[in-house]
Amino acid sequence: MLSLDRVVFRVRSASASRDFYGGVLGLPLVSAVSGQDEDGHAWLALTFAAPRGGSICVVEHRGLARPRSGGAAARARRFGFSTPSELDLVGWRRRLSEAAIAYREETCGDGPAVVFQDPDGVILEIQAPVRRRLRRRSRAAEAEARRWLAASA
Repeated sequence: MLSLDRVVFRVRSASASRDFYGGVLGLPLVSAVSGQDEDGHAWLALTFAAPRGGSICVVEHRGLARPRSGGAAARARRFGFSTPSELDLVGWRRRLSEAAIAYREETCGDGPAVVFQDPDGVILEIQAPVRRRLRRRSRAAEAEARRWLAASA
């Protein structure tokens, strides 16, 4: 069975991302690797350890067009964290407010969530209680995917 190990995405500023993921979210920076791609563009990859395993890797490329920070593409990039209790969300609301990061309240799946954006417009959510783990194939999900795909063909 597969498990999600890491998420990797481009950012406009490795510095802003380091401050956000390391400072605001408190994720430890576990790796920083730099190099050049096949076209000679310099890059820096910063990897942060995610809670309960896995990692988040942000990559800045110099000399390439910067990824857009808004619009539909950014809204499609959404990553969720979980916390064991609703009480933990109180601390996250305070932490985000102290860092002057706007957030909104949503109900995501099984419970309340705090939703906000990183410096590149990537949407992040912290939800409580921890969601039930999705493990089985869903006939309803398969039917919705077929319906949507057929309409766009």
